Amino acid sequence: MGLYKRNDSSYWWMKHTKNGKPYCQSTKTTKKAEAEMIWIDFLKQKEKHSFRHRRKTWGDLVDFYRNDYHTNDQRFLDWTLKYWCDVKLIELTNEDLLSLQAFRNMRVCAATCNRNFSVVRALLKKAEQDLNWIEKAPYLRKLKEKKFTPMILTHDEEKKLLLRLPPHLKAIVGFALATGLRKTTIVGLTHEMHDAENGQLNIPASLNKNGEPSKIPINQEASRIIAAQPTKGIYPQIFKYQGRPIKDPARSAWRKARKYCGLEKLRFHDLRHTWASRLAANGVNEAQIAYLGGWKSTRMVGHYTKIEGLNISDISGY
Repeated sequence: MGLYKRNDSSYWWMKHTKNGKPYCQSTKTTKKAEAEMIWIDFLKQKEKHSFRHRRKTWGDLVDFYRNDYHTNDQRFLDWTLKYWCDVKLIELTNEDLLSLQAFRNMRVCAATCNRNFSVVRALLKKAEQDLNWIEKAPYLRKLKEKKFTPMILTHDEEKKLLLRLPPHLKAIVGFALATGLRKTTIVGLTHEMHDAENGQLNIPASLNKNGEPSKIPINQEASRIIAAQPTKGIYPQIFKYQGRPIKDPARSAWRKARKYCGLEKLRFHDLRHTWASRLAANGVNEAQIAYLGGWKSTRMVGHYTKIEGLNISDISGY
């Protein structure tokens, strides 16, 4: 690193690092003494810039880019702040990333963990390449993902499961099968979002994975379930247990009911797969399923509608 002359130029050149990579820059002068002064000034400015950004933390980086990400990513970033909020970016290592990734993977599957940490990698790249807050972003390898085969509930399996669930969970599961909404969306719904007159839900961007508000028509079964939920109390959420909002319906009571019915492999998200597959089995086209499911394109519909090899009479009829 330093000053040098090139064969194809009369100017003196500076060789240094930028974003962790070798970088060459002209001094725009042919005089060595002037070039040396320019090089010294450059080093001073770089050191000043480096010192200023040595104090930048992971929390600073998250705050800087928070609004660039949709709600689910923001929730994950908030989760990382519990562990990294005051950690200086220049002190964040590959081992730190691996440790938090492993801890996260104890709570969620590898695919979800990889989606989560793609946000971390993106932010660190921005810190390196756009903000120059760090010399080089630490590296993190993706986890190996298991290929899950969605479990599509038959109507008989649905009846058995609903019979084993306590009333508050029976309502949520029935609602999920009637609407195809994601778990995080369902538990966040409030009575104000239900437009009973027009038979639809007005869902804000904060509850949608795609980060956009939506108006979703709902069927009579979904409307009936909403109408059966109590509206009294201090909490506005539709689905509550003992007067408090339900944060996660897929816990012990859900797991016990699954096991009793021989449906141990059933994930809550499979209810969304079941809903989409039932619509497809009843002849609803992909564009309509994409609209109702909150997908921006029909590309994801094929992933959710798995009816090959199934007895159509077992899942159609709704």
